[in-house]
Amino acid sequence: MTGRGIPGRPRSEQSEQAILAAAASLLAERGIGKLSIEEVAERSRTGKATIYRRWPSKGALALDAFLSVYLGESAMLADALEHDRGSLEGDLAAALRAWATTVTGTAARRMLTGLVAEVQRDPALAVSWRERVLEPVREASSELLARAVRRGEIASDTDVELALDLVFGPAYHRLLNGHLPLDERFCDDLAAAVARALGARPPRRGAGDGQGDAGPDRDGPDREGTGRDGTVALPVAPPAQWPGGTEAPPVPGGATMVRWPPRS
Repeated sequence: MTGRGIPGRPRSEQSEQAILAAAASLLAERGIGKLSIEEVAERSRTGKATIYRRWPSKGALALDAFLSVYLGESAMLADALEHDRGSLEGDLAAALRAWATTVTGTAARRMLTGLVAEVQRDPALAVSWRERVLEPVREASSELLARAVRRGEIASDTDVELALDLVFGPAYHRLLNGHLPLDERFCDDLAAAVARALGARPPRRGAGDGQGDAGPDRDGPDREGTGRDGTVALPVAPPAQWPGGTEAPPVPGGATMVRWPPRS
């Protein structure tokens, strides 16, 4: 037995970590648009050939660099997804707050926004993005909806994919455009809006945290969410913007609940 160990392995691992650290720091400083393999090689003190043997494109390297940072900063998000807070709204609010903190309070934000843009141009990166980032996050988040079904808050035939789009669509919209704050108030308001849109009712007694009344009617509530006639109750103001909408009692914030499309 010699002191050399497995030939090449320690150096390979050290080089990979150095490359990822260099790429991550450059991404945080400049974004993916100005990232170059030459600079990564220089900062990591490795050769370009070494980088290209492991990563066939700049996008592939950027994705691994992003994940090396994001996974290290996402313990709060993992805890939020695993911990049952007793209601769909509470679970969604906790998960959204944790996600927002991760993507706005760390170096991950600039990397994430750049990667989302790069995914639109690089088909191979788009596949990796879906397999390694998008699908795992959506799969983990779907457990929040499964809990709500078990509690009797939402119907068992709820469209999970559409519900997840309702959660992530507005969140990514604010992240990418930066037009309004991605803060705790937004996260709480979005969680409440999604729960309302899905027709969430208080949990059944003995389900989840043991609080609440009987679950929702399978066909949906009459005033909020999707009704048995296929319409959706939405808080809007003023109602004149929805031709043919029918008014219902006012809701907080001065908006009015109207049905869309209008009932015949």
